[in-house]
Amino acid sequence: MNFNIQKSLLDGWKPYICIIVLGFLIYSQVLFFGLTYLDDSIIIINNQNFFQNPQNIIQIFKQPDFISPQFYRPILHLFFFFESYLSGTAPFLFHLTTFLLHLLGAILVFLLFLNLEYKKDISLIFSLIFVAHPVLTQSVAWIPGRTDSLWSIFAILSFIFLIKFIKTRSIITKNSKNNIENYKVAENDAENALSFLAPKSKFLTLLSPILFFGAHLFFLILTLLSKETAIVLPIIFIFYILFIQNHGKKIRTSISFLLSWSVIIALWLALRKIILSSFVGVSFYEIKQSIIAHIPAIFSYIGKILFPFNLSVLPHINDLSQSIILGFVGLILIVIALVFSKNKRFNFIVFGVVWFIVALLPSFIISKIVHESRIYFPIIGFFIIFLEIDWIKKIDFSKIKHLIIFTIIILFFSVVSFLYVRTYATPISFWQNAIKTSPHSSLARLNLGVIYFFSGNLMKSEIEYKKAIELNPKEQMAHNNLGFLYQTQKRYKDAEIEYKKEIKINPNYDVVYYNLGLLYYENKNTETAKKFIQHAIFLNPKNIYASELLETLKNIF
Repeated sequence: MNFNIQKSLLDGWKPYICIIVLGFLIYSQVLFFGLTYLDDSIIIINNQNFFQNPQNIIQIFKQPDFISPQFYRPILHLFFFFESYLSGTAPFLFHLTTFLLHLLGAILVFLLFLNLEYKKDISLIFSLIFVAHPVLTQSVAWIPGRTDSLWSIFAILSFIFLIKFIKTRSIITKNSKNNIENYKVAENDAENALSFLAPKSKFLTLLSPILFFGAHLFFLILTLLSKETAIVLPIIFIFYILFIQNHGKKIRTSISFLLSWSVIIALWLALRKIILSSFVGVSFYEIKQSIIAHIPAIFSYIGKILFPFNLSVLPHINDLSQSIILGFVGLILIVIALVFSKNKRFNFIVFGVVWFIVALLPSFIISKIVHESRIYFPIIGFFIIFLEIDWIKKIDFSKIKHLIIFTIIILFFSVVSFLYVRTYATPISFWQNAIKTSPHSSLARLNLGVIYFFSGNLMKSEIEYKKAIELNPKEQMAHNNLGFLYQTQKRYKDAEIEYKKEIKINPNYDVVYYNLGLLYYENKNTETAKKFIQHAIFLNPKNIYASELLETLKNIF
């Protein structure tokens, strides 16, 4: 029995419709989710005053990340600025943007595979796998997870334009009229590339390499301004030029690319150094040790790609044993399949491995949380490796049996994602999953304690705070939160002890000084209260509550 997939799914805009419909069926539910209170509340709620002032748009490019002073991500924050300005703290628009970014990312994966000259049917199937894959759920359901989808979108666009630049210049260099005409015809195919940039005349055909090269560099800049991981992109690009395009002998071409990338990265590093001047960076030794410690996470990601059974909203490096084992098993199976594949292309395998590993390494620097959203861009490299297996190359989607196999795979991924995404619906479901899947995470215990506290369940909140401290006695904010809980119960002596423990661990945390000052104020020790409140304001002049309490204390004196 034959099935004409070309007319049914691949003509015109049908592939894009397939991607959008599948994504909508799985993830449209996220539009009605709330906040998880992992970073999203800090970005959206704590910065409302900043976002509501239009003049602060320029300020976004002059300050560090809202979450960590070691990052500089102005393009990401520009999105947050406009969304917050339009909708305040209501999460709907934030979730809508994050959802749409994922759909755009899947469409660009489809275009990228076409530009890498994979068949349309295979390109569509793997784009649908991309949009439905459970390991990418975090990038859609968790608002801060868009960091990885956003920089990946710009990175894919930059790569597509690099490919188009190389191919168009190669054709023009041959100075063949037939080749140019063939190129123009190919460019008019909407599935082959971004057709709105297709040359319409001989002049534009000759100009197109310049436009493509400019677009390539432009999106590289946007990628760098979205996430620091983009600094590794030139490594992936140069491997494509040398291994895939066979430009190894054209040293001049490679040098021209390297010079352009080097200038852009040098300027970005200089700007970043100015903006983050107050941040004390980590040493090379710390970076090396952190990367070595996270090597098992590579196998964990492979395990979650092939067997998405141990997904976690907050995966901790010490709780990945199951996915690491599955990753080892999966890697062995892939290696065996490649060894017995007679038509494998070694250069594509190398390119895929480089893409996967190089894109992952920056996320291993100084972090025990192995967020699943970070696989968003590296998974494309994994797909490239996978596509070199013979039985995948020989699949003929005009045959119904082959189509059924991949339909079942996509449906399986879709169902798993549809069910798993609900974990992100409420703060309680989010943090309960974090504790269940990452029992070694003190951060998970701490934040679940916060959720219980604000819901009025002080007993459960105290249990979670103490468990967080038991797992990590130096967990920042744990002693402060426990102290505040005691303070609300008027257990002032216990609260004072916890606050002082927090100060030893986290001496630059303004909130603990404010809370301790408030405690002394409530106990009529106004002189001591004033000292702690003043120090809180010294650490954070934007602490409105501390400023208001200080005015009250001044009136007393």
